[in-house]
Amino acid sequence: MVRFPFLRTLILFLFLAIAMTSAILLWIFLNINDYLTKLLIGTAVATLLLFIAECVLPLDFSYLFERVMPITIVVYAALLVKSGHGFGVAGCLSMGLTFPIIDALLYPKLVGHREAKNWFLKMIVRWLVSFILSISLSLPALVLIDLSVKEINLATIFSLVIGFVGMVVLIISTLQLSVFNHKRDHQYAINNRGLWKVSRHPNYWGEMMFWWGIFLIMLSLDGSKWLLILGPLMLFLLNQYYRIPKLEKEWVEHNAKYTLYQQETNLLFPFTKPNNH
Repeated sequence: MVRFPFLRTLILFLFLAIAMTSAILLWIFLNINDYLTKLLIGTAVATLLLFIAECVLPLDFSYLFERVMPITIVVYAALLVKSGHGFGVAGCLSMGLTFPIIDALLYPKLVGHREAKNWFLKMIVRWLVSFILSISLSLPALVLIDLSVKEINLATIFSLVIGFVGMVVLIISTLQLSVFNHKRDHQYAINNRGLWKVSRHPNYWGEMMFWWGIFLIMLSLDGSKWLLILGPLMLFLLNQYYRIPKLEKEWVEHNAKYTLYQQETNLLFPFTKPNNH
């Protein structure tokens, strides 16, 4: 059974609280009329603070940042607009991402960045990506909050289903992962129960569906904002071609049984043929 790393969790929580509070204070007190400019400045400051924290401490702040920052942005916008559907969007976003945040706080991931060649440059790129991703994922939700929704269509209903299924998959897979993490006997023990029996990364699958759902809901109501596809598309490309392959390689190196798990279980979606890529 894994022991609860109280000190790491406390450090993560404190730095996140400082970064988010700094962003909110800037959004409130900056004397700038353009909301997007204030949003960028506040988010940039929060990014910089957590970048410095991760340079000093071997803790993965970026995973939490990419989930806490969009919630902070959207909840703040909903409080400003004070519309019923705005609070609904903020509530759904918070509900979907709260469990991954709690899991990441309870079981903090260490990052051995200083051992890598050109680690500081790689850190800069990593956090620049996190900054762009956090903003671009938030924008469709911000548009939804500002829209005056009078009626919905079939495309909206279809998009709602996609987002809802993604949220359910994300919540259930994260809860199953948290229970497993608490009981596992070593870091690279294989979780092949529940959703993890049909997908090696159901949390990534659920999270991508969740963000695509939000984008598609927004697009079904305002087709002119199709360029906001950047957020969910960027998340998909990052997960599919960098983060998941990196995790797969790491697990194969540390657990010989993972190759068998690859052969028996789908990479992402349970409807595809199992593969080891």
